Amino acid sequence: MQSWQFGPVVVPLALLPWLAGLLVAWAVALWRRKRAGEHAATDVESTLFMAVFAGILAGRAGFVLRQWDAFGGSPLAMLDIRDGGLWWPAALAAGVAVFLLVPGMRRRRVRHDRAWVAASALAVALSVTAGLALQAPARPMLPEVTLERLSGQPAPLTVSSPTVINIWATWCPHCHRSMPALMAFQAEHPEVQLVMVNQGESAAQVRGYMTRHGFSFQQLLRDPDARLSQALGSRGVPLTLVVSAQGDIVAAHTGGVSLARLRELLRALPDTR
Repeated sequence: MQSWQFGPVVVPLALLPWLAGLLVAWAVALWRRKRAGEHAATDVESTLFMAVFAGILAGRAGFVLRQWDAFGGSPLAMLDIRDGGLWWPAALAAGVAVFLLVPGMRRRRVRHDRAWVAASALAVALSVTAGLALQAPARPMLPEVTLERLSGQPAPLTVSSPTVINIWATWCPHCHRSMPALMAFQAEHPEVQLVMVNQGESAAQVRGYMTRHGFSFQQLLRDPDARLSQALGSRGVPLTLVVSAQGDIVAAHTGGVSLARLRELLRALPDTR
């Protein structure tokens, strides 16, 4: 399973521990403040959200610096976090530093409140992470499914070299936004097989979309019955998978991608670290 669906919202599994920890941290902070009433020492919720903001800012800055040339000097691309590009060591360091060092830590009640919040968030995040790890195989394999070429011929999905698979649809705005980055990745990494898998649409729709927007990919397949997504346990598009030559899924990303994010995902391959 690559994502979790809550009504119309699709959440990547990798984000669940962070979101669960943040939600519990906010609830505990609110509980502690209400419990203290008029004697509350500080508004811990505000400090918490300052820490989250600082973490996102530092994590994005770290990611941009690590992939500087992929952004082409575009400030808007650097700020666009929709590709999920965060360098987590910097994000965690900045978030923890702000949460612990914001003025007020010398007061005993403040220390207790923040300790409660931090401990609760950490316990929940670790519990969710452990639960997800127990449910998933240590290294999932690429499912054995048969897709279709645009000509209608069957095309078994097999790999014999490092491969990136992108599941997309013409109606999906995040898919459309990712197309130039995927084309740039295809040109930059000819040693990696890029397989574009359209989900649930006709060959005429796919051809028309590619011609209309000037997109071109070497391997363009169709999955009219969404068999691949079903086998992966994924409900949202776009979904990008990085697969080793042995067929192991070593990285996955739900949502739009940039060239920088694709490069970062590729680092999960054993021979590219």
